[in-house]
Amino acid sequence: MAKGNNFALVRKPSSAVEKTAPGAKRVLAAIVAETIALAEVKTLIEFSPNKSPLLESWCQKGESYYDGRNTPQDCVEAAKWFRMAAEKGHAKAQYWLGWLYHDGRGGITQDWTEAAKWYREAASQGNADAQYALGIYFGDIVNDTEKVEWLRKAAEQGYSGALLELGRRYHDGEGVRQDYIEAGKWYREGLKPFLEAAEKGDAEAQYFLGNCDVDSAGELQDDVDRVKWYRKAAEQGHIEAQVALAHQYADGNGVSKNFAEALRWYLKAAENGHEWARLYLSSLYLDGDGVERDVIEAYKWLKLAIDQNEMWEVKLNRLLSFLTEEQIAEAEKRYREFRLPKK
Repeated sequence: MAKGNNFALVRKPSSAVEKTAPGAKRVLAAIVAETIALAEVKTLIEFSPNKSPLLESWCQKGESYYDGRNTPQDCVEAAKWFRMAAEKGHAKAQYWLGWLYHDGRGGITQDWTEAAKWYREAASQGNADAQYALGIYFGDIVNDTEKVEWLRKAAEQGYSGALLELGRRYHDGEGVRQDYIEAGKWYREGLKPFLEAAEKGDAEAQYFLGNCDVDSAGELQDDVDRVKWYRKAAEQGHIEAQVALAHQYADGNGVSKNFAEALRWYLKAAENGHEWARLYLSSLYLDGDGVERDVIEAYKWLKLAIDQNEMWEVKLNRLLSFLTEEQIAEAEKRYREFRLPKK
């Protein structure tokens, strides 16, 4: 070790140690090595916590408990591991601890003040998830000026949600001076990865674009473009897109009103288990919109929706009030047949 090096972790062994028996030298060498390793771990934790394998392992342990991965899900145990790493300065663990207080489930008491505290700790180290969270949640706990600052930091890292939210804020003049040109700039950047994925056939990205209020140029999206993206995703079997496309046909938005087409798309989603599609389908059959009125089919689809959510029982009770015993028997038969395993 060079003379005057103030960063020496362990002094050079004395000549007395060098003259000891071989066995003792091995023991001393092991002690020295262990001391150096512990000192290095401590130094890494203190000065570079996000590069510490130990802190990262604690954070991963917390994630395993949170996700229920290779261990029973336990948010309280997850919080313990996240806190151990977070208090040492590990940014990802700080974000996760903030999320647990934000979400407030699994035995963790919801506390948005505590959540914002840990999000700020992570965000100040450049964690984009935490920066985005501070930009869109917390009401008065985080004021509009601070929200925009955090959104900008996340957006500058390419965080899509932050890019789009920043675009919306400039468009609406929320927390910033209204500026449509600036809004368009952020919108275009935010939509870029979704457009690339959608053009390659990614159904989830296509559905996302259908839900957007702006187009690729940062302008308000018209319903014709919305239908285009919904259709691309729906034709690939995306259930939510199928329901969205059915809505467009039922309401005549972006396409001519066409209950028969609405029925066709609701049917595809309903057959794949979409609760709301089953409800809409039941209503179409009951009202005779785009299809011959069929109270038996209306009953069947309503009963299938009730399998997913018992709150719709009240609708069934009203329907039962004007069905004959023969109609109920036939409806129950169709309901049971639909539930049989498909060959």
